[in-house]
Amino acid sequence: MIAHFQFFKINQSFVFLFSFFIFYLLAEKGLRAQDYFNLRIDADEASSKDVCRDILKLDDGYLISANFVEIENNDFWSNSFIKIDLEGNIIKRKYYKDSTFSRALSYFQGGLRKSFYTENYYNVGWNEYIIDNEHLYKGLIFNINADFDTLWTRTYTDFQMPNDSSFVFNHMSLLVNDEMIIVGDSRISSSYYKALLLLVDSSGNEQWRRYYESGPLNKGINVIATPDGGFALSCFKWVPLEKTAHNYLVKTDSLGNEQWRRYIGGLYADGPLYLANSPDSTIVGAYAYSDSLALPSSDSYNRIAVVKFDLLGNRQFEKIHCKSTLLRNVTSIVADNQGSFVISGNNVVHHQPSFYIDGTLLKVDNNGDSVWYRQYRLPGITDSDNHLYGVTAAQDGGFAAVGGIYGFYPDPLGQDIWVIKVDSMGCINFGDCWVGEKERPLPQNPTATLIVYPNPAKDKIQLGFGPGEQPLPKTLNLFDSFGRLQRSIHLAPGQCEADISGLSPGVYVGVVSDESGYVGSSRFVVY
Repeated sequence: MIAHFQFFKINQSFVFLFSFFIFYLLAEKGLRAQDYFNLRIDADEASSKDVCRDILKLDDGYLISANFVEIENNDFWSNSFIKIDLEGNIIKRKYYKDSTFSRALSYFQGGLRKSFYTENYYNVGWNEYIIDNEHLYKGLIFNINADFDTLWTRTYTDFQMPNDSSFVFNHMSLLVNDEMIIVGDSRISSSYYKALLLLVDSSGNEQWRRYYESGPLNKGINVIATPDGGFALSCFKWVPLEKTAHNYLVKTDSLGNEQWRRYIGGLYADGPLYLANSPDSTIVGAYAYSDSLALPSSDSYNRIAVVKFDLLGNRQFEKIHCKSTLLRNVTSIVADNQGSFVISGNNVVHHQPSFYIDGTLLKVDNNGDSVWYRQYRLPGITDSDNHLYGVTAAQDGGFAAVGGIYGFYPDPLGQDIWVIKVDSMGCINFGDCWVGEKERPLPQNPTATLIVYPNPAKDKIQLGFGPGEQPLPKTLNLFDSFGRLQRSIHLAPGQCEADISGLSPGVYVGVVSDESGYVGSSRFVVY
């Protein structure tokens, strides 16, 4: 009887350990099942300066709308459509060039849309003409099929020769029957811009247009359809002499008639407001909030602001995230399938005596509270600016983002498209998740390492260091998978054990530093 009982206990322990092992493998496989890439792409397979601001999720990959200018011909911008698969491999690429005018597509994320009924795509932008030494613009709709062949193009403007105004299209939303609601600006002169809202049918035939302004300089940035059949558009105004810039949100009815407007922002030079629909039938926006100016210039120190309004114009919240840095930028916002939002942008990282730019993603929930924040750059290029301009929710629960890489000497490639795919936690790879310590440029010990065991662990962990370890007091910071600091543990010289009791089950990153700087980091699982 005792032997049977002991056998039962042994088998019970074995079943528990085996079950946990299978659970861990499945969990790890689930994390690893997400796709990752961090790539540099040419717009036209040649030497050119490329920029990309828009990425569209497809069932089997992503479609990128890019602009480029050839090195030998800086006068005219051309366009490229690139399809990549779920692993970032280029499947198809086609570009369009014209020697008589420039064409720009997808200036903001959301200028490229797929038809609800066919395999065709719509893209908005503008054509630029130089007439009598003046730069004049026509709003543009570019319609292509699945092979990227042009089906039709339509241009829109107010001007008659001689020209008296221009149209620029910045963003659009696709409506029922493939109607398009388009936002941009009408440029009467270099000192007078009006925000423009235009409705066209699926063939590009104009249904109506409306203008909005607040002072002489206004741009329409984003437009979304609202659940009541109307629209919400974000407008950006700036006053150069006062070194200020602000946003105002306009709510309209189904015919573009203004119902209310709300002014958003602070006292200084805020960035443009980008919009998204919320699952609770409200309007969510994100912008770079300026909390001070770097006088005497008009450059500002910025943070990331998230705002929400209901359809009656009542502000639900305005929350501000991240530390204030010079020229921090917000470039787009997108909703995911869980009711949260991801905001793309860029952040200046100072390494004296110079600086570089990292791409950034911030995820917030439907209450505007931060879930995680990450920074990214293209690996292997130390001296480069890395801009993210557009982001989309991915098929596997992660996110794909696109922008530009601007390499400095001695980088031989120059300016190219940059596209990344991260997982649902914003990690650029299974073993590489930015958790904040990279904001501090700490000295690195090239021989020190960190190993955490057992892994998975419970209550206590052991720390293994490499041959470069110094017998100094250390600090172990434990970050959860959202990048939030959960515990800070002081380690005496030679101490190799740490108490992790009370930590919730999940994936953690341990980061160890001493008085000389960063020592090492390691990922482990708590059960």
